[in-house]
Amino acid sequence: MLRGMSISPTGLCRLAATLAAGAALGACSHAAPQPGDDARPLQLLVRSAGDWPDAAAFAQRAAELAGVPVRGARIVGPRRYALTLLCIPGAGCDEARRRLLGDGSVIAEVQVDARRALPRPPAASQAL
Repeated sequence: MLRGMSISPTGLCRLAATLAAGAALGACSHAAPQPGDDARPLQLLVRSAGDWPDAAAFAQRAAELAGVPVRGARIVGPRRYALTLLCIPGAGCDEARRRLLGDGSVIAEVQVDARRALPRPPAASQAL
């Protein structure tokens, strides 16, 4: 330790801010890899193990668990959500699904959504 040196309150605040910024950057460098251009949407039906205040809060937790982005979350029933994971097809999506289940305390069931979307109705100018 250096003797006879003192740090002013302003200097101490700057040091603390620098250390905090460095810690934040370090955390970003160890974040789960995000899928790039190879990512494709995977639609899932998910049953939660508990209640959530809204679909957005559930989607955020699901993204943390899966390690991939989650889009378009919506409630489809009691404790049931439709989610779209952006993951690399094959092993990447399979691994994301396994991570979602984790220990079962957040998500109780995960199924691939095999329902087909209805086609969009024709535009008014094309209807007649």
